[in-house]
Amino acid sequence: MTISLPKGLLGQLDDRQGNHASEPFGNYENAELATLVHMLAQEISAPGFASDLIIDGLLCAINGSMMRRSTGASPEVIDHIYISPARLAKVMEYIEYSAMRKVTLAELAEIANLSVYHFARVFKRQTGMTPYQAITVKRMDLSRRLLASGEKTIAEVAIECGFSSQASFTTAFGKYMGMTPGRYRYSV
Repeated sequence: MTISLPKGLLGQLDDRQGNHASEPFGNYENAELATLVHMLAQEISAPGFASDLIIDGLLCAINGSMMRRSTGASPEVIDHIYISPARLAKVMEYIEYSAMRKVTLAELAEIANLSVYHFARVFKRQTGMTPYQAITVKRMDLSRRLLASGEKTIAEVAIECGFSSQASFTTAFGKYMGMTPGRYRYSV
């Protein structure tokens, strides 16, 4: 497999002589990187719910994997990085009030005052879920409340909860709740 990235995408990396450069990876096997690239290819070929956020996260993970390879950094370095309780509360509040629109990892990382790569890993370590999962939980909580009220059609609920269509909402809701939105509405 050949991965071709625009110059500067991985940032500037210091080599041993202090020059800023990144060298090509030749004959390099990395199961983690291969899995991430495969997941990225799948998401690009068949976009789903919150694809932009998933693609951002996968690109950050690929970036981190390649940077670790280039710099020799170990994954344990992240153990001393954390999101303070106050900043984590701000991130969660932002997710609460912004989950119904497109939210990027960069926005959340800025609130946490971390790089996107570190934010995604630390957020999962501290909350037990990915940023994508946190947004999904908020969207599904709102959708359940709206469906239970019966005041809006399923299509209106889908749009209000940040989905591009009723079909994408129905798919995401089914995966999350194990039933269709219509069935949920009639069961409550």
